[in-house]
Parts: sequence; C-alpha cells; structure tokens
Amino acid sequence: MRLVKDELRFDAAIDHYAADFPAQLAAACPNRIDIYFENVGGAIWQAVLPLLNKYARVPVGGLIAQYNGVSGGDGTDRLPATMREILSKSLTLRGFINYDFAAQYYADFLRESRCRHRRRQHSLS
Repeated sequence: MRLVKDELRFDAAIDHYAADFPAQLAAACPNRIDIYFENVGGAIWQAVLPLLNKYARVPVGGLIAQYNGVSGGDGTDRLPATMREILSKSLTLRGFINYDFAAQYYADFLRESRCRHRRRQHSLS
C-alpha cells in the first residue's frame, strides 16, 4: 500500500479483501464518489454503489467477479435495487471496450509512456 500512496501519490489505499472493505472505502471517500471505473462487479460494486454522488459517471470495463458464472454472492437479486440507485441518483453508466478506441488512441498512448507499472512474480508453491 505504500507504493500506491507514496510513489503513485493516491490519496488512500485500501484492501478489497478486508472484511470491513465497505467501511474502509467510505472512510477513504469522505466526499463520496463522482467517477468510478467498474471493472470488478460483485461485492466491490455493492460497496461503491451507495457512495456514488448524484450524477456520478461509471464507465464499465469489466465484471470480473461474474466471469466463469460464479457470483460469490448470497443469491439475492440486486438488480431492482441497483436500477433504483441509477434512477434516483441520475447515474450515467457506459460500457467501455478498449478495442472501440484502439485504432484512434493506442499508438499515441504507447508512445507517451505515461503509464507506470511494476511486475511481481508470485510463487504457487
């Protein structure tokens, strides 16, 4: 987490595996959330949704929690509550597929080299 805060200069870093993740997220977002890039779904989305401000924007680039048909949830249908939040908060959600923009932006993105990363190796032993 030190990398995220100290080197990459984010305001906060929280552990999405923590049992109190929703509380950590709320504490890290005292002014709530205006823009959230959804790439996970599931419990993460459920923690973010109540924190979205009116007119918040949500580009959706993935739903990894639902890949392979495994929801990990308790079987509750959360669609009606989610739609109520979208409607009552006037949220904007838009699917974002990278190949829709690749021809126009990818070469410039690579040339600019502004994206920072570190590689980690994980042992499965």
